[in-house]
Amino acid sequence: MKPTSLDLARAALDLRRPADARRLAVEAVASSPDDPDTHGVLARAHLALHDFEAAYHAAQQGLARAPESEWLHRLRSKALLGQRKPLLALQAADEAVKHGPRCAWAHQTRGRALEKLDRNDEAEWAYLKALELVPEDPGLLHDLGDALYAQGKVAQSELAYRTALREAPEEAATLTNLGRTLAALGREAEALRLYRDALRCDPGMVAARAGLLRLVPEGPSPEALACAVVAWAALFPLFIIGAILGESLPAASFILGVGVVFTLPAAIAFRQRRTWLVRVADAQPEAHALIQRLMRDTERTRPPS
Repeated sequence: MKPTSLDLARAALDLRRPADARRLAVEAVASSPDDPDTHGVLARAHLALHDFEAAYHAAQQGLARAPESEWLHRLRSKALLGQRKPLLALQAADEAVKHGPRCAWAHQTRGRALEKLDRNDEAEWAYLKALELVPEDPGLLHDLGDALYAQGKVAQSELAYRTALREAPEEAATLTNLGRTLAALGREAEALRLYRDALRCDPGMVAARAGLLRLVPEGPSPEALACAVVAWAALFPLFIIGAILGESLPAASFILGVGVVFTLPAAIAFRQRRTWLVRVADAQPEAHALIQRLMRDTERTRPPS
């Protein structure tokens, strides 16, 4: 039996080819305009292309034909969230939960709308309800971690993210958010590793790059300043000798000038070296393994705090 345009549109969505899915879904709507599923698949394609207004209208067309469809109410909620209308999105999600109380994804959609309204405690309960229906789903655990973190429940959010990573160990967004959580707990070395793991899984993860750069700020590092102090201590006897032998200030000033020229730029460069390594990792992914090793070597030489 030859697959229909609707079947092909669904397959294209599974293959992450939303432009093809939209074209095929338009054909499916044209051939079966009274089938609510064709409008729902078209809404999904629009969502994947971030055309939220078109997704909303497609979901509305489907609901005109199937007003009790949990799936179509959920799609409408997602489209409204994309249009930054969280209150309307929550109302649509409530309809989805009403018509599909045993659907975990309806509760998840409701939780996301609540998060946009800063009602994170309610979002937490929505995600917990969803997890009762689909235990250990990594996407739901990730969302739960976000809601917990937003409430300041940092240790609990760490547990949620780690449980999610047991199910999906290479999910870049979860690695990034766990890194953010550990950085908030003062565990910067662990956070640094997680940000690097996230970039390995998804080199385009902007939040991971930003987190990484926050952990390696520009400016003199404590160890570089320590080196500068040692250098100045070595130069001080020369200053005394110059002052005695020269019997004037110019000789001493010259030695001090040499110290400034050679020690302060070195101190600043020591810290900037690590930031440079991060930027090279962004620009040249093929050098990532070498850069990771160099950064580990730098960490290994850091004196204990």
